[in-house]
Amino acid sequence: MKRIAICGGAGHLACYVRARLHEIGAEVFPFVRTECQKSALGDQAHVVDVGRPDMIEEAFKTRGPLDGLVYAVGRCRPDAFKEANSMSLNELFGTHFPPDMDRLVYGLQNVCKVAVNIGLRPGGVIVVVGSAINSPNYDRPSSQASVGPYAVAQAAQAQLIKEWRENPVARMRKIVLHYLTLGPVEGPFWGNSPQKPTEMLEPEKVAKGIVGLFKITGRHFDVEHIPGTNPQIAETPIR
Repeated sequence: MKRIAICGGAGHLACYVRARLHEIGAEVFPFVRTECQKSALGDQAHVVDVGRPDMIEEAFKTRGPLDGLVYAVGRCRPDAFKEANSMSLNELFGTHFPPDMDRLVYGLQNVCKVAVNIGLRPGGVIVVVGSAINSPNYDRPSSQASVGPYAVAQAAQAQLIKEWRENPVARMRKIVLHYLTLGPVEGPFWGNSPQKPTEMLEPEKVAKGIVGLFKITGRHFDVEHIPGTNPQIAETPIR
């Protein structure tokens, strides 16, 4: 039986990932932000602030070593699109950036540091769920013009994953890091905004793709999926 943790385990997409993992008989450990979320998800859940290395270490030591990890942390609460699309770079100093860097970069670094060193078994798999917002294949709508800070954080996240793939300990332990970058996904994040995209990915299909990545070992996959297109896949062997 596979044992998988999900950071961002109470999120909309994570609900579908949890369901799909349970379908294939995996044991799932949601890492969530609040005690209320933990109570809703039961004893397998852990309250983990990805900005707190001590909480990350405690969760992995309690449940590990694990076979895999999904990192699906982001600004995905219901009706958050308006807030996410209202922060133009010309209005912000660096100290006033929204917490996207905390979630997408610093939090991922904290989690990978623990997962690669002690949290995962040798050959373990990490699937990071990101955004295709910086892809040349994604025609960013004019309604999403003010997402500069988010796009910067996503670019930093992509580079961080490349660096972890070259990390000597990750390579020695044959840890696999798959990176899934998505276009808009259906969900409550968009609320009733008239600016929400007309074409979006179905979360059930996205979750199936995420879970499918746990079958791939020995090489890293970069998967880009934008609505209206077939997934674009590139692979990098573990050196």
